[in-house]
Amino acid sequence: MNLRDFSSGDCFDVYKWLGAQFDGFGTTFRVYAPNAEGVSVIGDFNGWQRTSLRLDRNPEGVWSIFLPDAMYAERLTHGSLYKIH
Repeated sequence: MNLRDFSSGDCFDVYKWLGAQFDGFGTTFRVYAPNAEGVSVIGDFNGWQRTSLRLDRNPEGVWSIFLPDAMYAERLTHGSLYKIH
């Protein structure tokens, strides 16, 4: 897949897959950053710590992490602030 196909959503509904997605069991954060050397999610739910939640990269350059409700439901709530770092 090339960048044009990926960014135009020709392969799937990108907005339903990237970003912060809640599935009833937890929240998955995904970002397309094929040239990044490392990516983490930071926010008010983790004290804005830049290195505590590092994402994993797949072969296509999509970075992701799943934060289960069992550990984050009390801190990661609707309206929580976050950034991809």
